[in-house]
Amino acid sequence: MAEINDTNDTQVEPPVTGNCLDSDSGRNYNMTGTTIASNGNQTDYCDATYPTWNLVEFFCNENDLLQSEGYLCSNGCNNGACI
Repeated sequence: MAEINDTNDTQVEPPVTGNCLDSDSGRNYNMTGTTIASNGNQTDYCDATYPTWNLVEFFCNENDLLQSEGYLCSNGCNNGACI
């Protein structure tokens, strides 16, 4: 939320620091989620170009930063989640 200073002027939104939000609560391969962090915003997605994984899962790491990993959904991937 924007802050109001002493002269009632709206100030720019403060930058996100030390906070990371993941709508699917972390490494949840069965639900598409969006992760928002100070180093970027990403939504989980399917990618069939690699033989060892077909889902790109984004999550907050221990430093509250956006991180990704590849995961192999055994029954396939659809719209950013395992089937």
